[in-house]
Amino acid sequence: MALKSNRIENQEVALHPNAQKLLDVAIDLLDTTPVEQVTLASVLERSGVSNGSLYHHFEDFQDLLEHAIVHRFTAGLNESHAAIARLLDITNESEFREAVQKIVFTFHDQNRRPFRMARLETLGALTSRPRLAERIGRAQFESNMKQAGYFAELQQRGWLRSDLDAAAISTFMTATFLGRVVDDIASEQIEPSEWTRVSWEAFKAILFPD
Repeated sequence: MALKSNRIENQEVALHPNAQKLLDVAIDLLDTTPVEQVTLASVLERSGVSNGSLYHHFEDFQDLLEHAIVHRFTAGLNESHAAIARLLDITNESEFREAVQKIVFTFHDQNRRPFRMARLETLGALTSRPRLAERIGRAQFESNMKQAGYFAELQQRGWLRSDLDAAAISTFMTATFLGRVVDDIASEQIEPSEWTRVSWEAFKAILFPD
């Protein structure tokens, strides 16, 4: 039995209280515990929900875990959406470029290493979990398209290059933010100021008309 009211995939529909309790506990556990160590017993004990109720609202325990993983993954995407959406409120092009620079520096910051590593862990699990791969893939595509809408509006203002596809710009930005993980996992990291300098030079060349 599939989850009947999936707030993750449809934010307009609330979950049954028991389903929400199970999901909240699974998300909390994933914040501190590797996914392979999150057990059915621990979720049921902390949520106070019965095993029968879990199987009423979710296909199985793995289905619950996957919904929790998608929720955490989507939360990171929404953070990026919020930052980019705020660009639409800016009325001065100079301030717009400064705001874009701040976004680039923020999302490439070393302090975001745990976030990038968690995302990498999720993506690494997709090859062996086709159902999760489909759910994460759908969430990522919808995120790319949502951001593309913001970029298309900025292109209409003449603040972004109009010769580039807005969806490609959206995907590129997300990919480069995650790409910092290549430095995160190296035995010795690049000087942070040099990394952000190169990143910003690349973004300026790709995004701005001049």
